[in-house]
Amino acid sequence: MEDYNDPQMIEMRDRFLSRYEEPVMGTPYEGEHVYVDGGPYDPTEVLQEEFGGKYGDDKIARVAADLTARSGEWVKRQDLGR
Repeated sequence: MEDYNDPQMIEMRDRFLSRYEEPVMGTPYEGEHVYVDGGPYDPTEVLQEEFGGKYGDDKIARVAADLTARSGEWVKRQDLGR
């Protein structure tokens, strides 16, 4: 992942990673991941929903692209108890 110097980008990345994880971390797999609790989630949509209007679209796009490069799919973290 990119090492950001911008506090807004760091906040967005850290907030996303505190709530979402890669499916391989615990999502059931039966030939493909089975999204029993919703998902997969798109980083761009999640970040736009939470930070759109607060931070610039260019910053949101950079963080989302970095997260998408790490994993094409994301699910809500298992340890949050939903």
